[in-house]
Amino acid sequence: FTPLTLSGSDCESRCAGFALGFMSLDSKTAVCVPGRVRRVQGLDLEPIRLDLQAAVKPAVLLVQMDEDGGVLGFNASAGDLLRAESDGKLVAREFDVTQSFQLVNPAEMPLRFRLGTKAPFSVLKPLPGSSRDPYTGDGQALVIQPRHSTR
Repeated sequence: FTPLTLSGSDCESRCAGFALGFMSLDSKTAVCVPGRVRRVQGLDLEPIRLDLQAAVKPAVLLVQMDEDGGVLGFNASAGDLLRAESDGKLVAREFDVTQSFQLVNPAEMPLRFRLGTKAPFSVLKPLPGSSRDPYTGDGQALVIQPRHSTR
């Protein structure tokens, strides 16, 4: 039973389903259990119906700027060509900019996700202990528990 949701859906989706099955009492030990089996053998019996309901909510991960220098940082390296004033030559200079964010899980279920960027950006590391799964930088999934955050 896998409820389907439309991509881009902002609201909760409710799904209903059912499963049909037949019980087999071919085992002599199952038939002989007193008080457990109250069904006669026969081919004309109705199947067992199991009704299923599910509510699928889209995952929400809030990203907040952390002005206090949190630890989940995104690093950008860039180069800048400047013309030296004294002799008119081009001078290459590199600089790094690190930005920190706080990721908040407002949902009632744990969120498992991976962080990734394309060059020239890179993910530095999350705050140790903020996620149950240690981050190794190799694309391993992070987990944020319900109503918790990571920096």
